[in-house]
Amino acid sequence: LDRFSHRAAKRLLDLAVSLVVLPFAALRTLFHSTHEDRERKQVWLDVLRGTRTLVGVEDRADREAYYPKPGLTSLAAVTANREWRAEDIRQFDHYYARNHTIGMDCEILLKAVFSRALTERNS
Repeated sequence: LDRFSHRAAKRLLDLAVSLVVLPFAALRTLFHSTHEDRERKQVWLDVLRGTRTLVGVEDRADREAYYPKPGLTSLAAVTANREWRAEDIRQFDHYYARNHTIGMDCEILLKAVFSRALTERNS
């Protein structure tokens, strides 16, 4: 994410998706307001404000300064092994920050959506 064009495209993707999802999250909160629904709406507001991003790095205290903002999902979150060590996650985050493309973001988002859909379907 060293290049301005990558950061700008990433921000535009965040804005486009959050502007589509946020109205649905707000409606759900109006008609079915639980603590979890309010938290979800807040997360989407954070994406809209730019304090979080759709795809980023894991949100942890030792995140290094050159890493992008914490994401709703990450490369480590959608990779097969869910039991990563902290060092493994840092390596995924570093790889993501150095090799970011909008295509990579779209792939990670699709994997996250389908993974969640399969998890909810099987439970």
